[in-house]
Amino acid sequence: MVLAACQTVPVSTSAPGRPIDLAPYQRGSAERAESSFSNMIASRYGAGTPLNRATSDMAANRFSCATPPRGGRGEPPDRLCRRVVQEAGCTHTWQVMLYDTSGQISRARGGYDRVCSAGDDGLLGGR
Repeated sequence: MVLAACQTVPVSTSAPGRPIDLAPYQRGSAERAESSFSNMIASRYGAGTPLNRATSDMAANRFSCATPPRGGRGEPPDRLCRRVVQEAGCTHTWQVMLYDTSGQISRARGGYDRVCSAGDDGLLGGR
């Protein structure tokens, strides 16, 4: 029992679930898509999920992750992951903000924006 307590247990870097299907978030209002996506991200990467596992999952789902610059307003996430898809005249941008506490996620938030060339359809008011 003492020996088992001293062993190092490797942390899995495999994806925590199925591939992330972004298609459903491209339909309907941008506000509803953002809310649904954010809820999915919060449940997929719950508190205590190893940060390296989440970033590996993001990479497997073709998100690019980086450490955002510090020194601005508010509390920046420890990792910011982004994926942009252009489809049917629209640019869809998904962001995942991962907040880290000692190598484990303390919280995760998702964001979504859509900018279409044929109208003002995005949350940020783009055309």
